[in-house]
Amino acid sequence: MKTPVLVSGIVLLALVGACGGYWAGPLLNQRAEASGPAAPLAGSAAGQTVPPPSPSPSATPSVPLIRKTPQPNPLEPLVSTDLEFRTRNFTVSSEVAGEVKLSIKVPAGWQLTPSKDKPSEVRFVDASGERAIRIESALTPDKPVQQALQDVLTNVQSSQPYQNFVRPLFQGSGQVKDSDGQLRQVATLVYTYIPGATSRYVIVRFVATGDGDLATISMSVTGLPKEQKALERILAEATSSVRIRD
Repeated sequence: MKTPVLVSGIVLLALVGACGGYWAGPLLNQRAEASGPAAPLAGSAAGQTVPPPSPSPSATPSVPLIRKTPQPNPLEPLVSTDLEFRTRNFTVSSEVAGEVKLSIKVPAGWQLTPSKDKPSEVRFVDASGERAIRIESALTPDKPVQQALQDVLTNVQSSQPYQNFVRPLFQGSGQVKDSDGQLRQVATLVYTYIPGATSRYVIVRFVATGDGDLATISMSVTGLPKEQKALERILAEATSSVRIRD
């Protein structure tokens, strides 16, 4: 069986919308600048008085772009203890790895939505369209989970506009147990950003389902900042339950 891997570009994000030294340094402070051309010096002829040069128009001072201020989202937050989970089976594919069959536990009632542009990933989306979990696989297994996550961070940081206020909250790696009690290597990024009117909470995770630390699964959970505990539970269930099926 071919061992797939996942190296995605977020979210968001931006999740990962937001990424890049994710969090080793600030996002680029984009500025709008405008300046007028300098006026040419006046010419002179023998015996003629040379007029003083015309003053150069003053340059418009640099003005920093303004970060968005998030508006409150009226949705009732997800409650962690109210969530029920179901095992869902699906297939992803890529030119490198071919078809890969997966299973995973996700919240009951969330709709499976294949990606139109990336056959290597799918999303499960709730009825409001405000929460989702994305799962990707079927890529070449050649990057450790930490390196795969760093690549995403770099892409997110460079792709999100300054106004969207990407704000890193956590980045780290470690081990988690799968549903059989075996340890899996993972690397995780948490950030918020403001793609529209309201703020989004994004958790990106790379998972090694094999014996080593090579990333075989990429996933991200997206929702509202006030749903942090529920989103963490969704990620935990997905991390421990995801399987590459024969």
